[in-house]
Amino acid sequence: MFVRLLVQLGSIPVLWPDSINYLQTADSILNFGWIGKHHFYFTPLYPAFLSIFLSFVPIDYASELIVVVQHIMGLILVCIFYLIARHFLEARAAFLAALMLNFNVLLLYYENVIQTEILFVFLLIITLFFSIHTNKGQPLWRFFVIGILIGTLCLCRPIAQFLPIVFGIHAALTSKTQAQRLLRVTAVLGGFSLLLSPWIIFQWQVFGTPTISLGKGLNLFLRVYEVDKIPIKEDTRFRRLKKIYEETRAQSNKRYVYFEVRNKIARDLNKRAAAVDDLMFRFALEGLFAYPKRFALKTVKQIGAYFFGPRESIRFCKSGKREFLCSQRGPALFHWAFFKQGTERSIGAQNFLQFFFSYFSFPSYMISILALLGIVSVMWKGRVNVDYFLLLMIIGYFALVSCLLNVPQDRYRLPIDPILILFGVEGVLLLLQRVLKLGRIRQVDLKA
Repeated sequence: MFVRLLVQLGSIPVLWPDSINYLQTADSILNFGWIGKHHFYFTPLYPAFLSIFLSFVPIDYASELIVVVQHIMGLILVCIFYLIARHFLEARAAFLAALMLNFNVLLLYYENVIQTEILFVFLLIITLFFSIHTNKGQPLWRFFVIGILIGTLCLCRPIAQFLPIVFGIHAALTSKTQAQRLLRVTAVLGGFSLLLSPWIIFQWQVFGTPTISLGKGLNLFLRVYEVDKIPIKEDTRFRRLKKIYEETRAQSNKRYVYFEVRNKIARDLNKRAAAVDDLMFRFALEGLFAYPKRFALKTVKQIGAYFFGPRESIRFCKSGKREFLCSQRGPALFHWAFFKQGTERSIGAQNFLQFFFSYFSFPSYMISILALLGIVSVMWKGRVNVDYFLLLMIIGYFALVSCLLNVPQDRYRLPIDPILILFGVEGVLLLLQRVLKLGRIRQVDLKA
């Protein structure tokens, strides 16, 4: 709590480029101007969450309140994570895991950012807690609630739209009979569908296609042509798209131009958002199938960066003689964020933040290495039960989905950081056991 208080006192609420869209959408919700004008890429839960604060507090004060609430959510999710860890570890090891998560600099940073990350991780931890405590002897309605929780996750971030498969497998594995298995999986899918159906119907009316979120074409295009640099086929079936992309790339010095390409396709070809996304998806798919081995190798490289890459989000930006937490992708946004002046912040808290984020940032690759040791330890000891398998499926799911259709970013790894930390503690215990065992063997040898 003390560290979070210092983060609050020493930093201005941080904006990312997406934060502007979330705030604008939240304002539109309050002014009843949102219907039909919302961003095709986003789902509604986080803007609705922001609109609660904007409804009764001016934006400069609302920003502070939003961050305070996100810090509280961070504390609550750490407490729930401790209860999850107790399911797998003994009390002291579970406490160590919770302590590591509590001081995870990425978690602390995103609690201070107007982004979906903390709300999403908070909901994921609740869903995971509910799932591992809903097994063999539980009534059917609990599996229906799990489906609703997954639907809530999906309304926060569309990356969760295939999570019902993961939790459905877990529900099936906890069942005793074929009939029970069918009922439980149906309950999970039913809860998910019930919550998502109104939103999908609404999207259908607005964009002309039944979807949770548009963007599969945009993301695959980014991955194939911008990240992997796969060459466009000379005899491509999408000559106009090829021309638009090459012209846009030639006119821009940006690293990625996929959004500009999307907007130009919509304008030049007079296409609706859903049609543009479908065109970009088929165009990218053509490139993928032309170079499948290259795409597969790049995917492996992406997954490596996902687990072992550096934390790039966290930045300190100068304002006069002060330095504050800011955004890697939009550093200038923090200067005017919510009309707050940097001189109002505590110098002592700012100095502490710089020291803490510089020297207490446990490297991501170390967490991943320890987690790998922990996974090996669990498998070696034959302790991979249904709940351990659920944790492994969640790690695999987020790694695969994040790397297939996007550029690996540390914020995409945040949902699995708690699970990696849990396995990391298992890895630490394994190392300690080996060291102590080796020490005992040496003592015996010396006595002999």
